[in-house]
Amino acid sequence: MLQEKFTEVIQTPNLWTGTLLGLSQFNVPDLTFTKYPEHQHPNNLRLGKQIESFVDCQLQNTPQLVLLDKNLQIIYNKRTLGEIDFLFTYKQQPVHLEVVYKFYIYNPSVGKTELEHWIGPNNKDCLIYKLEKLRNKQLPLLHKEETQTYLQSLGLHSKSIKQYVYFKAQLFIPFQSNKNTFQYINKACIKGFYITQDQLHLFSNYSFYIPSKYDWIMPINTNVEWIEYNTFKACIITCKNNNQAPLCWLKHPDGTLYKCFVYFETGFNKIKQ
Repeated sequence: MLQEKFTEVIQTPNLWTGTLLGLSQFNVPDLTFTKYPEHQHPNNLRLGKQIESFVDCQLQNTPQLVLLDKNLQIIYNKRTLGEIDFLFTYKQQPVHLEVVYKFYIYNPSVGKTELEHWIGPNNKDCLIYKLEKLRNKQLPLLHKEETQTYLQSLGLHSKSIKQYVYFKAQLFIPFQSNKNTFQYINKACIKGFYITQDQLHLFSNYSFYIPSKYDWIMPINTNVEWIEYNTFKACIITCKNNNQAPLCWLKHPDGTLYKCFVYFETGFNKIKQ
């Protein structure tokens, strides 16, 4: 399973090409290997840390890339100012890289711009806020006075370091939406659609599976215990009561498979930076 997750993460396209709002993507060259060292994978990692472990493996197996440090915490007066995900040299150029892997749905009723319309399925996240956090907090950490001592210990100076992001995402558009192209976003990241609770009846002849959040990355696996519609509806009610929008796998009677979020249109005020 870890191998499948690893492959899915590194094969997920960048959320945009080139530069967006001053943030440049680091294009990791294609790997010449496909095996993830599962025996080295730390146990009990939350999803974000699992992804960082996959990216770590990808970077360490990239030719001409020398990893210098990772998860570097900047501490001043016993207070953590922030963390730098990766420092490395690539073709002898020092690089600071911040890693982001997100799940967003496109809700045109939230915000006023395309970037504001992409929100987390639980209404607690927003693409534009994450971009602003990278620009205004995470990347500037490299240039803070408190960081220079750490850099000097590696023989580096912040002015010589190029900064990039590794920003990937799985995107979900409204069910039956005709919109599949966007001004800023790579449409290759679209993995499925989302529905609201009152649209569930449209899928009454489908089979369903609700993977755990740890498996959201995964491609659909047909070798699972599929459940029927009424059982699925009961699970959805439980998810709603727990304020959790579930990612679901759907199987049409003809065998066609879909990834889908069930989205509850409440709590927009919870979206925060």
